[in-house]
Amino acid sequence: MGATREKKAAYFTKLRELVEEYKSLFIVGVDNVSSQQMHEVRKALRKDAVVLMGKNTMVRRAMRGFITEFPEYEKLMPLIKGNIGFIFTNADLKTIKDVVLANKVAAPARAGAIAPADVFVPAGNTGMEPGKTSFFQALGVPTKIARGTIEITSDVRILEKDQKVGPSEASLLNMLNISPFTYGLTIIQVFNEGNLFPASILDITDEELLGHFTTAVSTITQISLASGYPTVAAVSHQIVNSYKNILALSVATDYTFEGSEQIKDRIANPEAYAAAAPAAAASSSSAAAEEAAPAEEEESDDDMGFVFLALVYRSFDLQQVVIPRHILATKMFTQLGKRTVQTIANRRMVSTISSPRPSSLKGVLFGFFAGVSLTGFGCYYYLLDEYKASSNAIISDILLLQKTVRNMENRIKVLESTAEKK
Repeated sequence: MGATREKKAAYFTKLRELVEEYKSLFIVGVDNVSSQQMHEVRKALRKDAVVLMGKNTMVRRAMRGFITEFPEYEKLMPLIKGNIGFIFTNADLKTIKDVVLANKVAAPARAGAIAPADVFVPAGNTGMEPGKTSFFQALGVPTKIARGTIEITSDVRILEKDQKVGPSEASLLNMLNISPFTYGLTIIQVFNEGNLFPASILDITDEELLGHFTTAVSTITQISLASGYPTVAAVSHQIVNSYKNILALSVATDYTFEGSEQIKDRIANPEAYAAAAPAAAASSSSAAAEEAAPAEEEESDDDMGFVFLALVYRSFDLQQVVIPRHILATKMFTQLGKRTVQTIANRRMVSTISSPRPSSLKGVLFGFFAGVSLTGFGCYYYLLDEYKASSNAIISDILLLQKTVRNMENRIKVLESTAEKK
């Protein structure tokens, strides 16, 4: 009695130590698992996990002793039934699961066992003498005698999943040297830092999780951009959009700030930048041809945006920009604006920007917005470097930019009104 009491006390102490040391555990079923198989599992998990077996009543008593200190383990109490064991670990759960499930062995059918899966007897020659046909006839297996031996003429299912194995089925399968069952530890539930979940959760890969996360972030970003409500996921894109709006409106009006100075300089002095814009020079030949047909140019005012988008895409060469990364986006926008405006100048459209008409102004702004969008990703990195302050500061900047855009839009309306009067 004293030895038994000491063993129980030692078991209680060991279980408590394992609970304190390890943050995760597997509750495993050990039905039909031999002692040799358990030894192989322990050996495979020796470096990463600890296998603990015990009577269910003793496990419950041990857990009740520390349940007040570790209340999350109360979730395990209803699962302590049947032939089970515990595997404690701090390693990767999927790795431990793979090791546990890999240790399975084939086993012959035993009378009284429950079939874990459907069992089939394959067609073919059995090599058995004709006197044993009664075994096959009892189970309804079609046979014939071929060359003095019994031959099964077609595949036959003799056991269904969860069906109890009878003496006849067990005898026939053993005579045919068929071991239809595989036995090993089965994972009932996984317990990790207070959370209880089935083992199937571990089949979800990191790639799937990343894909779901990326999709969720993308959805939030789209909703935020569409509604104009700032969020952490969309704030960088909203800053980029506001900056593009200000840059485009600055080009179309007399409002100038540091980022648009060089673009306006391109408008005023297109010849000085001709050497730096070979693609723009190539497009000037097509512009000369269009001068011969002024009527055609007049009727395409509303479609200028699409022309500008194509020309900007061809003229912008990122390889020619050799500058530090922290000012990359600003230079990209500047060079893009220069070449776009030079193209406009070569097509004799500078006067349109100086004295805008409502229809042509829409085309110019659309083209510039579309062109600048090609470099929005570069501005994203620039703004990440420049806006590492708190999210409140970023949102304040957005609101300020939006206010500036509204002011400039009002100035555009005044210019349009003046142009209409002229």
